Amino acid sequence: SGSAVPNAKITASISSMGLQREVTSNENGEYVIPQIPPGVWNVTARANGFQTANVEKITLNIAERAVVNIKLSV
Repeated sequence: SGSAVPNAKITASISSMGLQREVTSNENGEYVIPQIPPGVWNVTARANGFQTANVEKITLNIAERAVVNIKLSV
């Protein structure tokens, strides 16, 4: 329905560096993953009652911010 999903587990990973960061979305479905180094990242979102969603190949450059809106399907 397009509603926010609170408490979703968000995982960002970059296989070339072997890094992974995890955060949880807030009550508005928003999340921030601070201090991510530049590179090509994959983001996964998981929440109870929803299918896992993946967004791949998000390129971040130095001092760049990215907005990644993830849609979870029931």
